[in-house]
Amino acid sequence: MRTASILATALLFTISSASAQNAPDVNTMPLDQLAHAIAHTIEAGTVRSPGGPVSFDGATVQGAKVVIHFTANDLAKFVRSKTDAARMRETVTSAFCRNPQKAAPLKRGISLIYVFELADKSDRIELTIDDAACASLAVVKPTSASELSQLASQVVNELRSDEEKAQQTQRGVTLKQLGATNGLVEQRYVVVVPAFESLYRANIPQTQGMLKGYVCSKFGDSVRRGLRFHLVYEQMGTGVILSEFNVGPSDC
Repeated sequence: MRTASILATALLFTISSASAQNAPDVNTMPLDQLAHAIAHTIEAGTVRSPGGPVSFDGATVQGAKVVIHFTANDLAKFVRSKTDAARMRETVTSAFCRNPQKAAPLKRGISLIYVFELADKSDRIELTIDDAACASLAVVKPTSASELSQLASQVVNELRSDEEKAQQTQRGVTLKQLGATNGLVEQRYVVVVPAFESLYRANIPQTQGMLKGYVCSKFGDSVRRGLRFHLVYEQMGTGVILSEFNVGPSDC
């Protein structure tokens, strides 16, 4: 069974923020100014979570390089992520490079350097996303409708298995509906903890970015082949939708 790297999830979480790169003058702004604009937007759009498994520390600029710093506070998860670093690099590179808007600054010469470092500074994972990394991506093979349907069914079975395991732990959401139709995985959750509801309402873009990052880190290969996800989070009791969004190839 595939596992979602918590570092990949955290990393992908910053991608939607980094897309402020997509300002109208992205193609004309001097590189150093563009790098500072990207760093500023990542800083403003990424939630810090001190003490969590991975905490965002900030973004700095070195010429045309934007360095995004994280502290990995969970050694076991860090070790697993380091073992799977090649897959994590491919997942994150694809999320940038296969989206023309996100790739535009990279084509200009911007480099994004993600650094995950243990709290005691004894080890780190460093990933560089630039135009050269984009050029190295493998061509995604086209997938037939029948193959997408099979992929969707496999993903639903995996999600259902994950949900059964998660029922034994305390969570802020419960699964209400799960299914697949024509290569689209439908997921609907009920937010059952008031604190989580407040978080969703206050940080919708950031929360959606985090959830997209999770989907891409866990199912990125399938999404890049054409699989799509539709996720809905609703309020307990009323059914009011708190968050609704899609995840597709351009996100991963």
